[in-house]
Amino acid sequence: MDIPTVDDFDAQIAGYGQRVRDRRKALGLSLDKVAERAGLTKSYVWEIENGKNKNPTLRTTFGLCRALGWTFADLVGIEAGATSLHPEAMKIAIQVDAALKAHQTKGDAPNA
Repeated sequence: MDIPTVDDFDAQIAGYGQRVRDRRKALGLSLDKVAERAGLTKSYVWEIENGKNKNPTLRTTFGLCRALGWTFADLVGIEAGATSLHPEAMKIAIQVDAALKAHQTKGDAPNA
């Protein structure tokens, strides 16, 4: 798997506002209700839905996830569990993580 580029991110996030609108409508929620649940203003949710704000903060995204009953991956349109690591690199990382946890369980602190 290739490491995502900034262009990949821009393409992926382009549909963010549309996904918010589609989900809101599918749930039968008003802009007011989503804004209230997300801790945002109605006008700010409208701006997101209409592509006027293309760089929402993580706090905003978290609020929208909560309001819409979605995960972060659902909302930003990425495949859940997707990783930019090569499969062999991921395998090694998992093995290293398990070894470190085993040492910590035995009371050994890993060397810094």
